[in-house]
Amino acid sequence: MIKQAKVYHLPQIAAIEREIFSDPWSAELLARKIEDSNTIFCVAEDGDAVKGYAILQLIAPEAEVINIAVVPSARQQGIGRCLLEVLLREAETQQIETIHLEVRESNQAAIVLYRAFSFQVVGLRKHYYQNPREHAIRMCCQVRSKHDNLSN
Repeated sequence: MIKQAKVYHLPQIAAIEREIFSDPWSAELLARKIEDSNTIFCVAEDGDAVKGYAILQLIAPEAEVINIAVVPSARQQGIGRCLLEVLLREAETQQIETIHLEVRESNQAAIVLYRAFSFQVVGLRKHYYQNPREHAIRMCCQVRSKHDNLSN
């Protein structure tokens, strides 16, 4: 089930951050994002367990995907896809026109997912990521009135 992130989700979200990312966000920064009215922050829950989360920063009429993360044991189950669908629907509701993101050059699974939702490569940020040092692929998509790839 995808739902809005709440403060009580924070310990699990922070644990996912530490497990997945080499430069994780602090619990304090994550808490600020949960409370930020210009941020869409959702979690994928299975019972009481957070299996993934997604953060979209709104900078109308644009937005930026800050993070989409799924615990390794729950990957390849469509959770990332569901999280991205929610972000896109919410962006449309907020009248967002363009969504931007950066993704590690080596993260082919994420790149394939983003391409499935009409994200296009628009550039490269050299040495954007640290630990390990890696380029970021910049992608963006135009938000449409009806997302052809979404299921209701």
